[in-house]
Parts: sequence; structure tokens; C-alpha cells
Amino acid sequence: MARISDIGRTHWPRTEIREGLLGAGVPADKVDEITDLAIQAAEQSSAAAFRILDAASSLQIQSCAFGVAFSLVSNFAERMIAVQADLGEQLGTPAKTVEISSHG
Repeated sequence: MARISDIGRTHWPRTEIREGLLGAGVPADKVDEITDLAIQAAEQSSAAAFRILDAASSLQIQSCAFGVAFSLVSNFAERMIAVQADLGEQLGTPAKTVEISSHG
């Protein structure tokens, strides 16, 4: 059976993320740690989702579950970015996000 996880392989553009953070005013001595943690979190969360989706009994079920799962993840991510922005404001560290145009 083909697996949806085959399309989910990506390369996270570390250099672009790093440059985006520097451009957003993140101190240079913090950028590498933030970049590495962010990439590791993204890699592990997407790998876990695909590993679970690969357990589907058919490609049709996997495909449908894929759409639902990543809609839920997207929704959750939007909420967490808003929470991080509020927390950052309370801590005196503004929210930092990076737009990446690369598609792996």
C-alpha cells in the first residue's frame, strides 16, 4: 500500500529560519538554540503524525484521516501562536514567527 507519509518528507530550511529570526530582532546568541529546538519540534511532531496515519487499514482511510488530522494540527498551531504572543508580551519578549517559502 502506498503511504501518505511518502509525500510528507521535508527539509527544514535552517539557514532561512535562522536569518528570519535574526531579521526579526532575535539576539544572535539565542538564534541557534531557538532554530534547533523549533526544527526538532517540527520534525518530531510531523513524524509522529505520519507514523500514526501509516497505520490506517487503507489508503482511502489514511487520506481522509490525513486531511482531518492536519486541519486539527493547523488549528492548534494557530491557537498556540496566539498564546505564545500573549505570553511573550507578558514576559517582555515579542512573538517571533518566520514565514518560510520553501516547500521542502
